Amino acid sequence: MKLSERVLEIFDAQVAIDRSKIIEQISDLDSLGEILATAHYASVEMKPEQIHAQGDRILLTGPRSEAKLEWMLQIGFTLRAADRSGLYTHNRLTHPRLHCEVVILTLLVEEPK
Repeated sequence: MKLSERVLEIFDAQVAIDRSKIIEQISDLDSLGEILATAHYASVEMKPEQIHAQGDRILLTGPRSEAKLEWMLQIGFTLRAADRSGLYTHNRLTHPRLHCEVVILTLLVEEPK
């Protein structure tokens, strides 16, 4: 087998795993989408590529994570825990309309402007 074929097999396998995680969390992702639809009114930007289905949780990444966290707390999310790992704090949030937790990563050091 050629290297390119092996690389494509690995890529296809990872895509299948990612797709299955998204399918498993369709209702939570749709509910989160409805909640986040108003984020831009508060100047909080959340792009689809910053939302990651992880099976048992939804991970939000990207810049201005502290603004995202503050906004989400204001609109009804509850901070369940904040765990430190490496350079990040994992802010674990819950919401009555979601079955899984939402995790926002915030840098422990100041983000560049």
